[in-house]
Amino acid sequence: MTQNHMTEDERQRVKQRIERDLAPRNTTTAIQPYWGDPRSIDEALALAEHIVSSGLTPSAVKTPAQALVIMMTGAELGMSPMGALRQIHVIEGRPSLSADLLVALVLKSGFAEHFSCVESTNDRAVWSTRRRGESHEVECEWTFGDAKRANLVNKDNWKKYPRAMLSHRASAELARRVYPDVVGGHYTPDEIEERRDSELLFVRDVTPTAPAEPVAAAQTANNPATPKPARELATPKPARELATIDDVACLYNEIRAVLKLGDTAEDTERAREFALEAGVVLPKTRGEIAEVGFAPSDVSAVRNALAEHERAEQAMSEIDEVPDEDTERR
Repeated sequence: MTQNHMTEDERQRVKQRIERDLAPRNTTTAIQPYWGDPRSIDEALALAEHIVSSGLTPSAVKTPAQALVIMMTGAELGMSPMGALRQIHVIEGRPSLSADLLVALVLKSGFAEHFSCVESTNDRAVWSTRRRGESHEVECEWTFGDAKRANLVNKDNWKKYPRAMLSHRASAELARRVYPDVVGGHYTPDEIEERRDSELLFVRDVTPTAPAEPVAAAQTANNPATPKPARELATPKPARELATIDDVACLYNEIRAVLKLGDTAEDTERAREFALEAGVVLPKTRGEIAEVGFAPSDVSAVRNALAEHERAEQAMSEIDEVPDEDTERR
């Protein structure tokens, strides 16, 4: 029998090679601090720089600062940096979320007992949910007639995939209406793009600009005008955060869906009356947003009123379904 004699150094080298081969592989040691959620703004910015330099980001993300904003938006929603870059899109300079992502965030939050599609056809989509702690369900319906009134049906996606588009609209609207604390008032890319060419779905801003003051004939080179005394500058007040024109347009849509209104001038006034009952003056133009100080808190107030209206209607329908004693005896 032939014996293999190994020196002590050889045995140590073999032992080290076996231990190395059996050890768990870890090929991400160099970037481990950034694998997952960055732990500081410096790490987040470094991660954004690496991602942008890779050239694999969406076309709208051109700088590390833009990538960082999307990552921070995702962090507010509990998303990982890469998940945010994949699923949050920037439309007209505003982050937007897909309808599927809005539903996923609601389900992940644990606030919903269920959030499900009740019906989905080429003519109608109905989604239903019940928030934990609430005794009633809330439904949202979008029909092809709603899409026609909103001038959506001529778009390519609506022609090819009407069932999917109706379902996306109903689920996204329901998520915002019942879970505003989860989805943060975000809109889908389709909802934002449809308002690209209009300031409001109902009324355009036609506020005329103030005419310039006529120059007096006496103000000539030989007879200069007497300069007016300078006004004292008032101490500027801190600017109040205002809602955007997209917020107003989407709020009109939500009121119209709940109250089953059309897009006529009378329907617009009815929507404003509903908001006024909630203590909110709903603007019709871009200029009116600043004029009445329409803020995100006003948007939330109207949405709360819509939720109360739906709860009241649900309670009334339940009462109507209960037969009275005289009817049962007969």
